[in-house]
Amino acid sequence: ELEDDFMPEYGGTFMIRCEEGQIRAANNGAADVKLRIQMADFSAVLMGCTNLVDLHRLGLVTLSDPTWLEVVDGLFRLPQPPICVTPF
Repeated sequence: ELEDDFMPEYGGTFMIRCEEGQIRAANNGAADVKLRIQMADFSAVLMGCTNLVDLHRLGLVTLSDPTWLEVVDGLFRLPQPPICVTPF
């Protein structure tokens, strides 16, 4: 579940399915674990600025089953953060 205090209409509940190393949107089925995070924190994870393990330790992420933390964190870890090659 993504929560967005700045633009609440962007928040909501989303289900993903992970198969063969690929993450895809899922329309139905039972979730193995539920994650709750603020959009700003999730954006920081996707940009490689932080990770779910650290955010969970700080109380900024909740999981319905904390034993899944390492697995879920691995789904969103980047081998290399995005870079900007545009000269300013």
